[in-house]
This record gives sequence, structure tokens and C-alpha cells, in this order.
Amino acid sequence: MSDIYTFFPYILQMNHPSVFVKIVQTEGSVYRKEGSSMLILENGDQIGMLSGGCLENDLSEQAKNVLATNEPRLITYDLRSVDDLGWGKGAGCNGSFTLLVEPVTLETKQALLAMKHILEQNQPVISITYVSKQNHECQTSYYTANGLFQGKEPTGISSSQLRMYLNQTVASKRGCLFLPSLDDDGFYFFHYIAPKPRLFIFGAGIDARFLSSLATKIGFSVFVLDWREAYCNRYFFPDANQCIVASPSELTAKVSFYPDDSIIIMTHQFEQDHLLLETLLSFPIHYLGILGPRTRTERLLGNHKYPANLHSPVGLPIGAEGPEEIAISIMAEIIQAKHKRMRTWC
Repeated sequence: MSDIYTFFPYILQMNHPSVFVKIVQTEGSVYRKEGSSMLILENGDQIGMLSGGCLENDLSEQAKNVLATNEPRLITYDLRSVDDLGWGKGAGCNGSFTLLVEPVTLETKQALLAMKHILEQNQPVISITYVSKQNHECQTSYYTANGLFQGKEPTGISSSQLRMYLNQTVASKRGCLFLPSLDDDGFYFFHYIAPKPRLFIFGAGIDARFLSSLATKIGFSVFVLDWREAYCNRYFFPDANQCIVASPSELTAKVSFYPDDSIIIMTHQFEQDHLLLETLLSFPIHYLGILGPRTRTERLLGNHKYPANLHSPVGLPIGAEGPEEIAISIMAEIIQAKHKRMRTWC
């Protein structure tokens, strides 16, 4: 999940100055990769992390300079040294990375608010940041598949080139593209930002509480569904985005699914699981998991073929015991499946 979701409340609701830090280029082995970001507040508080802790103190000092000048900066840290002479303090991490450190302006907030609205409609966004090394200029444009929705068209790139670079960004491993400008004065950084992942948990039992809590902590929007209002409520699921009381027959009337959604069936009742599975098999969802052994799932399927998106037993085989460990194994498998899935741009 993009770090930006963690920053939205701080950037959009706070009036205090802050600095946005993003990794735009890496070489070798580093703690975080391109597109990773953090926020540094005026008082020095940091939201997020880009290294194992060896650079954050220096970044706080760099942030003060950026706030004082109101100009963005490019900073490169080389962590390949094994002595204590450079940044990394002898970390010997065998990598380096370049950071864009820029002040959060009113224009930034307006752009992020527009982007937040787009992402909430389940549309991915690509941001294109142009940085001029000579003029300390930093300009960001925001695109959906329908075109530009915030900022100005980037200069120095033709329409056909822009389409090609957008497609390359979507197809890249990290969803990022670093492109030096033709005059070698600066660069363009393309960054694909996916909608926040959604997890639907069918069944409001005690074990579902651990799964809901963990999924929320690692950045998922969580929806808990059950036909029993006494179980499916905010008291038992305070972190969930929504608790939906619905029977399997009411499902399609109360819930809309997207292809990138993940679903876990864990009602612990065979007939309810059967009714849910009958309904959910008609949706093109990328991840559908059912708690219980595979033989039980085969009985639930009946005459249906075993679909490729169905995971049973659910979770990675880590020998999990108890609801906490089972929740970890489930989320690990969902994350694994999410990263294997091709990005969409439509």
C-alpha cells in the first residue's frame, strides 16, 4: 500500500508546516524502494520511515533547511561504506538512494485532496514530478486513465511519449519510473498510486476480530459482514471501516465488489458458507479465501469447478496456531497475491 494513505490525515487536517520526503531513485540493496515516502512535521515528528533508522535524524535537519528556504532539495545517501565516514554510519547496506525533499504547500494539499477523492472511487492515480536541479523547481501533475486532473501538463514530453511513459510506469515492478530530462538539468519521476486495498470478512466471530484489527493496521479498508447484529457491530470491530448486517441473500443489494478486493469467508457455519460461496463465485475477485480444510471447501463447491482465485485452506502454511497467528498467515497470503497481480490502468 502507498505510504500516502498514512499521511492524508496529517497533511489535509494540519495547518503546521511540514515536509514531504520521497525516494525517487535507488541502487543496490536499500531498506525502502522507489516511491516510498515519509512526512516530517515542523516540530521534528516523523510519520513513516525510509531507512532502518540511520538516516532519519539527518533528514530532520534537512527538513528544517527546506522549511527555511521553502525550496525542494535532492539528497543522495550512499550506504555502501563499511566505515563511519559517510551517512549510514558503517551500515554496509550495499546500496544508495536519492530523496526528493519538498515543502508541503497549499497547492500540495489541494492536489492531495483531489487525489484522495479519485482513489476513493477506486481509480488509480499516476503522479508525475518534474525536478529542475538548476532552478530548484519542483512541479507535480496528476493523471488518471482519463487524463490530467490536477496540475499542468509536464513540459518537454510529447503526448505520445507521455502515454508510453505512463504505460511503462504501470508495467514496472515498483510502479515507478525515473526519467532524466533531455537537457540533463533535472528528471521526471512517475509514481503509480493504487486505491487502498479492501478486505471483506464474512463472519463476525472472535477470530475475525484479530483479522480485522491486523488488516486495518497494515493499511487495508476492512468491511465485516454477518447476519447477526449482536456480533457485527462497532463494539467488537472498532477498527473496521464498516460493519454490515446482511444475510447471504442480501449480499448483492448491500455490497459492491471491485476486482482488486480480497474476501475471507469464516462464518464457521457450513450452510452460510455454502450460500456465500454460491453468490461470490460470480464476482471476478482476485482473492477469495475460505477458512477450513480443502475437503470442506470441495464439499461447499459441489459441482462447481475449483476457481483459480480460491484459496483453501486459507493463509500461508507457516504452522499458524490460534487466531492471532492465523490472521498473520491470512494477511501474508493476501499481500503475496496482491503483489503478484498486474496493475490496472483503466
